[in-house]
Amino acid sequence: MAYEDEKIIKAMNAYKKGTYGSLKEGFFIREELVEFEKEWLFDHKMQILLPVSFSDMSMELAKLKYPMEQRPQVIKTNEETDINFTFSLLDQPLANEQVKQVRDSLKKIMKRVRPDMRFMEEGLEETGERIIGWFEVTYSGLDTKLYNIMYFTPIAGNMMHGIFNCSIREAKNWKQVVFEVMRTIKEGEE
Repeated sequence: MAYEDEKIIKAMNAYKKGTYGSLKEGFFIREELVEFEKEWLFDHKMQILLPVSFSDMSMELAKLKYPMEQRPQVIKTNEETDINFTFSLLDQPLANEQVKQVRDSLKKIMKRVRPDMRFMEEGLEETGERIIGWFEVTYSGLDTKLYNIMYFTPIAGNMMHGIFNCSIREAKNWKQVVFEVMRTIKEGEE
């Protein structure tokens, strides 16, 4: 039996037990093995592990999906374009000590603008010398309810704003994976 076949069978059996895998071996998500590789963003200022099968969203589609002028700078999407990781490195200074305040301020603004948003869990992740502030939010999209994890961390002294989004029905399949991915954020060649 080929090594790849063994990996898939192992992942399928792990899925049945409620475990989904790891970034190193890949996660088994909805009967598909999703593998990860290191990506460099923002001219090598940041590295992160992302799904190998995800690619850059075309500008035409990005303008439709993110119609505001300040759309995310980097949008990595699956083939169906319904599961996305987005990243922006903003020209706004941010230190670890300010991450919680930024997270809480954005939540307040979002609640005022869209009272229909439902905020769920929130937290602060400490990964080495980095603090990542995050929260989960759901809201209604054009034709489905959307699930988002928004997160913030300092990169090169500025604020990196990341968003993961998918339909609410996909959320349970991706939540654990997103938190694992988030923990791989590193600055430069760290």
